[in-house]
Amino acid sequence: MGDLNNRTAYEERIATALGRLGARQLRSITTELGDPPALTNLPLNYWQTYQQEIDDTLDPLLEETYIGYGEQVLQEHTWLGLEWDAFLLAAATYADTRARSAAVQMTATTRNKLTQLIARDLPVADFRPRLAALFGPVRNEMVAITEVTDAVSNSQQEVVQQLVEQGITTRPIWFTKEDERVCPICGALHMRPADGFFDDGTPYWIHPRTEVRYPPPPSPHPRCRCQVDNEAQNGVII
Repeated sequence: MGDLNNRTAYEERIATALGRLGARQLRSITTELGDPPALTNLPLNYWQTYQQEIDDTLDPLLEETYIGYGEQVLQEHTWLGLEWDAFLLAAATYADTRARSAAVQMTATTRNKLTQLIARDLPVADFRPRLAALFGPVRNEMVAITEVTDAVSNSQQEVVQQLVEQGITTRPIWFTKEDERVCPICGALHMRPADGFFDDGTPYWIHPRTEVRYPPPPSPHPRCRCQVDNEAQNGVII
C-alpha cells in the first residue's frame, strides 16, 4: 500500500501548476533576453525571482500530497494511532525544505541549459522553440512524478517512525510498477527487503549489481514511480 490511490490526480495538479507558471516565465524571459538574446539583458534579480516562484508553487502542493498519503493510511488502517498534529508539522517542514531544494535544482538546470542554448548563436526563429521547450510539459511531468514519489516516501517514513515510537516495527520492501517503463536499476530492486538503515532510520537497499546504496524512491533517478511497502508485525502492509 506504499502509494497514493489517486496518484495521477496529484501529479496532474503539480504539472498543471508548473505549466501555468512556466508559461508566464517563458513570456517574461523571452522579452527580457532581447533580440539577439543575451543573458546580460536579464535583471540582476531575475534568477532569484524565478527560483522563488517555483518554490512558492511547489510548497503547498507537496504538503497536500504528503498529507494526502497520511489521510489514506488512516482511512485504510483505523487501528493506527498517529499523532496528527506532529504529522501535520512534519508535512509542513518537509514541503518547505523539499520545495526549496527542487526550486534550486530546477533554476540551476534551466540556467545552464539556457546558457548553452544562447552559446549556439541560433537565429531567433530556431532559438525560441528551443527556449520554450525548457519550460514545456516534458519537464513539468518529470518534476510532478518525481515530487509525488518523494512526498509519498517521506510521508510514509513519518508514519513508520511514529509506529516505531509505539513499539511497532515494520519491514520495508521495494516495489516497482511492474510495467514496460520500469528501468533496469529499479527492476533489480523489485520485491527486495531493505538491506539496512541509515542513522536517521531511513531504510536503504544495496543494488545487487552495482552495490550502490539507495534510499527509498525516487532516489535512483528522476521520474521514478517506485514505492515501498512496509510490512508490520501483524502482517498488515502500510
